[in-house]
Amino acid sequence: MSDRVEFCSALSSLATVLTRYPWQTKYVIFPSPRQATVALHALARRGHGWVNAHGTGIARLASMLAEPAISQKGLTTLSPVMFEDLVERAWTAVEGPGPEGAKKGAKASPLGPRTPGAVEALARTLNDLRMGGVAQAELGKGAEALAAVYARYMKMLADGRSADRAVLFTAALAASLPAGTKLVFAGGMYDALS
Repeated sequence: MSDRVEFCSALSSLATVLTRYPWQTKYVIFPSPRQATVALHALARRGHGWVNAHGTGIARLASMLAEPAISQKGLTTLSPVMFEDLVERAWTAVEGPGPEGAKKGAKASPLGPRTPGAVEALARTLNDLRMGGVAQAELGKGAEALAAVYARYMKMLADGRSADRAVLFTAALAASLPAGTKLVFAGGMYDALS
């Protein structure tokens, strides 16, 4: 795939790549879709024409590449809100309700109190474990509570026929790009902001 990938760090190098492959479909990948829009518009304002260039973020590109395989397996991709909800339900299934529903005298959670932001922090932790390929069984001593929530999350993910970011990115890596498509990774294009 290396002949289908280009790297750019300035608008001038992006303009060169887009000119070099005028009729091929090009996915210009930025850290965020907003940055892609800003850079492509900056090119146009500076007189660099481009055709068939699609600015996107890496997550959007992964979704586009993975969606056919995920749909074929009958899975539903979790949105960030759905993912956090599933993590919260897994935590509740393992440890019971949070403080507002806990019985008087109930023991504190080994994962910490359910303060504002606690579910989001646990969700980021589970996402990091999944994206890093860490299995629940690999969590060491002292992480039993986390391992239990992780195991419940994985069961709920499978039972719900859902795909989280790890499934999405794994499917995207296995997907084939359409023939003639170029990936252009762009970063550090601070000249697009001026």
